[in-house]
Amino acid sequence: MARYKLKKIAILVALLGLIGPLLWLFLQKGLDPTVFGTMVSMCLALTILNLWDQQRIRRQLALEDVEISRELMEKAQYRAALNRLESALAHDPNCFEVRVARGEIYRCEQAYDLARRELLAAIQIRPDSFRAHFALGLTYLQEKKIFEAVSEFRRTIQLKPDFSEAHFILAQSYELAGEKANALKAYKTFLQVVSGEEGTSRKIADYVDRSQSRIMALQ
Repeated sequence: MARYKLKKIAILVALLGLIGPLLWLFLQKGLDPTVFGTMVSMCLALTILNLWDQQRIRRQLALEDVEISRELMEKAQYRAALNRLESALAHDPNCFEVRVARGEIYRCEQAYDLARRELLAAIQIRPDSFRAHFALGLTYLQEKKIFEAVSEFRRTIQLKPDFSEAHFILAQSYELAGEKANALKAYKTFLQVVSGEEGTSRKIADYVDRSQSRIMALQ
């Protein structure tokens, strides 16, 4: 990351360093300084556009690596997925998606300290990312840090109220914390949210069955 920033700065400094000698040459030749100013402005604009385009391309390459890493993660090929994410970081060191993906992989590997580090870094980049907060909540839940998990799931729902899975996992977390009234309310809210969805996955359908069962048990 530092090398890439230094490279951009070096290019701009080099261009600025040429301005003085070129202006002196223009004045010596008796040429119009406004023409010189126009040329400098055009050169700087083209340079900035080129740097921006390079950054855009690097980000796109990073996102492609993240997508491949997710496919590997689904196959439980965690080491290969992490290696792919290293390639993504080489393209875009500040990539939010890489931080979240690494956090999720480390959680699957039960490397909870590393998972939390990555997810907290992701949240620093995008504080209002419901996905990062949800992944952090799952990490806390697997660590049996129930109250921290509840806090993250509540934050997730604040950011994305229609995220049905977060409502279900929050209800489970409340049960683990011994908060039966809150658990009952969360299960009912989950069913309300799901009722407004068009089509449900097999996982969500299973959550519906389990929620109905838990509501009966808690009432």
